[in-house]
Amino acid sequence: MSDLKPCPFCGGEAELCYSEVDTFCRKCNVMQETELWNTRPIEDALRLRIAELEAEIDQLTARLRQERQDDKWIPEVQDCLLYTSDAADDLLCVDLGGRRITNKKKTTTLLSNQRHIDH
Repeated sequence: MSDLKPCPFCGGEAELCYSEVDTFCRKCNVMQETELWNTRPIEDALRLRIAELEAEIDQLTARLRQERQDDKWIPEVQDCLLYTSDAADDLLCVDLGGRRITNKKKTTTLLSNQRHIDH
């Protein structure tokens, strides 16, 4: 077998053993029957699914282009970053609504019996 795939574990180059029944990777010392070396069912299934999804993407893209040509009034969508205020730049002093959080100053009231009360 002349077209051996790279090692499935390390990606190293595969070599046939002297008996040609087994395939060997010198990099990670893995040995497997040559008949099984190139069998990668998970990789093959993933490649097939990727090809199916890419074909579906192509179909949807073509349909979207056609719909855009049919409906000339639909504008192109572009990304835009919107700041509601300069408070959005200050992460420590902004709530989730974009409003600046300000600390209220404490006032001290002096009562007749000389006790302080903070408001």
